Amino acid sequence: MQDPPRPPNEEHPEQQEQQEQQEQQEHPENHQEQGDPGDGDDDGGDSGDDSGDDGSGAEDDQQPPQGGGRSSSNPHFTIAASNVKYPQPVSFDGSRPRVEQWLFQVEQYLTITDVPRRKWVIYAAMMLKDGAGVWWMGANRQGIEPKTWWDFKFQLAQEFKVIDEERIARDRLAKLRQLTSVQEYIKEFRILKMKISDLSEAEEFDKFRRGLKTKILNEMD
Repeated sequence: MQDPPRPPNEEHPEQQEQQEQQEQQEHPENHQEQGDPGDGDDDGGDSGDDSGDDGSGAEDDQQPPQGGGRSSSNPHFTIAASNVKYPQPVSFDGSRPRVEQWLFQVEQYLTITDVPRRKWVIYAAMMLKDGAGVWWMGANRQGIEPKTWWDFKFQLAQEFKVIDEERIARDRLAKLRQLTSVQEYIKEFRILKMKISDLSEAEEFDKFRRGLKTKILNEMD
């Protein structure tokens, strides 16, 4: 009959430690397998740290640019001035719209769109049609077409200005009276005033006062 296995020698721990060392030397593979899980944990921790670093770097790349959230390198935060659409002037046929009004609209458009001034004449000439287009073709064939914007405006206005328009506007301005609101009176007064090229400030102020209602005129005094 075999003796039962002895319990660990608790009274002599140094002898037990010597026995464990002897067993480790005789069977090293058993102790290596026990240490592998620990090594695997270290490797897993390293891999987890690496993956975390990669993830944080990706998040940094996806963060929006600082400084208001607008960057010229990111199309989602770029506002291009070229996307703004400005209304183009209509063509001019010699009578509609009024030549002064049309020239003003063309000049405003060319200014806001930053068209070089040397190209203003050729652009405006491309907008001429019917009677105005015939006038430009005739001047071009004869080699007398205006070269500067100032000359173009002057010659076009002289050619297509309504006959006696200035005299008619002056007569209407002298007879103009306020019948409704002051705003309507001012609006009509300005329209007529723009058709008179040599209206002085003193004459303009005198005609404006004469057309006001007596009550409004007394309040001004």
